[in-house]
Amino acid sequence: MNLLDRAVKMVAELDEPAEQNFVRKHALEQAQALGIDIREAATRVFSNASGSYSSNINLAVENSTWNDEKQLQDMYLSRKSFAFDCDAPGAGMTEKRKVFEMALSTADATFQNLDSSEISLTDVSHYFDSDPTNLVQNLRKDGKKPSAYIADTTTANAQVKIVTEISIPFPYLV
Repeated sequence: MNLLDRAVKMVAELDEPAEQNFVRKHALEQAQALGIDIREAATRVFSNASGSYSSNINLAVENSTWNDEKQLQDMYLSRKSFAFDCDAPGAGMTEKRKVFEMALSTADATFQNLDSSEISLTDVSHYFDSDPTNLVQNLRKDGKKPSAYIADTTTANAQVKIVTEISIPFPYLV
């Protein structure tokens, strides 16, 4: 995690034109919009708060404790917006929701890794819990749906597929 975070921040700080370095371009835009330095704006390694696991949205879906998809998206953002910071090793995860939302708002692709045979591609709660594709689409100013990729690594023949190539009977995945 330290190396990934440091690598992204170093790329954002390179002295080169933004048109040739999209990490820098987006970090500069975020820094200006949020009034923070480029290094903080370049944060791209997010997860749950230290000591927690998953977004737990699957529990809200399974227990019907939600009213609309916006509520699930807000739960996802509030639970997954904790950033790793290579500049503060051992400090734990720090909430950086604004940076997280802005980073997602420029994403052209989403990816998830299916690594458990206990969860299938057609598990509704899994998608609300782990697939940020609709969330990204709602955060983008242009409303463009990002390409959604999934890797099934539950077998020795792991494959990466575009979600639209998989026949899944749920309207929000198409």
